[in-house]
Amino acid sequence: MVQTLLPSPPLAPFVRRYQYRVCEPGAMVDSFVSPARLTQFCEFYLEDQYEVEDLSQSNRFRAAPATLVGLQAVAPIRLNRVGRLRNFTIVFRPTAFYELFQLPMQEIAGTSVDLEAVCLQGLRERLGQCSSFETAVEEAERTLRPFVHAAKARRSDPSRWLRSILVAPHTGAPLDDWLVDAPFGARQVQRLFLQQVGVSPKRFWRVRRFETAIRLRREQPESTWGEIAAELGYHDQMHLVHDFRELAGAAPNLVLSKLSDSY
Repeated sequence: MVQTLLPSPPLAPFVRRYQYRVCEPGAMVDSFVSPARLTQFCEFYLEDQYEVEDLSQSNRFRAAPATLVGLQAVAPIRLNRVGRLRNFTIVFRPTAFYELFQLPMQEIAGTSVDLEAVCLQGLRERLGQCSSFETAVEEAERTLRPFVHAAKARRSDPSRWLRSILVAPHTGAPLDDWLVDAPFGARQVQRLFLQQVGVSPKRFWRVRRFETAIRLRREQPESTWGEIAAELGYHDQMHLVHDFRELAGAAPNLVLSKLSDSY
């Protein structure tokens, strides 16, 4: 069972959605591969936790009870379900976690950290005491609201510019065209991306194009992968297939068939 709620208007510039997932043992597949993605999120495990498997390094570890998961722009990871899952998730918009908590995102991209070691101490315990998903969202928003007020007060022009281009739709234009109107030099653009997003502009643009390809195929199932590749500026269909294999571990049709609706 998965429930989703949108944030209230004051938090909408920072939070994309809230999710609540309950999964009984035997109710779904025991493991699945999570492809590259641009989202950053906090996951609060109110019962058991996932076992996380880094496919690039053959490394396994148990997720922390409250976990901050950074943007994933490299090889996919495998999540193995252990026991009964009851998770509350806050999905953030790009740059939002940096703006709220001033954490350098390049240290978090591609990995996960114990959330309570860096911020939001005690929130998992309070969420576990909530009687419903709706009251848990109210508790999360009550906790985040002071950080939102502070973030809005200190937002700078570079941060506003970065936010504006990150929310613009992917048109298939080359990366240089995407950044052509930057009001400052390439080095500052690079620093902004690493600090507030966690990866370089080139890597962000590549994963964004990958995500856009998935969205277009879902919205236009009659379109071929070759047509989508041409629309998004891939050299050809094999270029798109190569990206899917590197960022999701499989060919496009197989990736699409295994993705959850929330991706």
